[in-house]
Amino acid sequence: MNQQTRRVAVAALVVAVLLVLVASFGIGSKPNPLAEKAESSTTNTLVGGLLVIVGGALTLAGNYWMETRRWKRENKYRNYAERRQVYSEFLTRWHSYEDLRTREHRDQEEFVKANLAYQRSFNALSLIAPEEVRTAADAMRREEVRGHRQEASGAPSRFVQAARKDLGIPA
Repeated sequence: MNQQTRRVAVAALVVAVLLVLVASFGIGSKPNPLAEKAESSTTNTLVGGLLVIVGGALTLAGNYWMETRRWKRENKYRNYAERRQVYSEFLTRWHSYEDLRTREHRDQEEFVKANLAYQRSFNALSLIAPEEVRTAADAMRREEVRGHRQEASGAPSRFVQAARKDLGIPA
């Protein structure tokens, strides 16, 4: 149980205890004559039990709320290392491919291997990256198909910005 969950549980318990004390001792109510003492005792017991149930429900609701927040935070950073690795590999493969593509005299077999590695890294990226990063990476591929010089188009820069945003790294 984390610290915030404990705080919620302790707060709910304190509220429940205070409410039981108020109901049990009749604080704030009219003094009961001796004849109504048995009826008052039953009422106080019922009110006290109800307050305990309400306190338990509040504790449960607070705990659920805190755990939901934790789950959302953990989901946000799930696969962080894998995404960082895939983005890095995609850029590395792109640089290798681009270097071979722009050479005047290139070894065709080496170029085919670099292209295959570049496409595989894009496929891995497509499986794990959010839409914004996928779109930027796809723009890099489309620019290559058209034969444009990619640095001039800004596609690699848009990819790096989108990847940094996804990883939570300030620009």
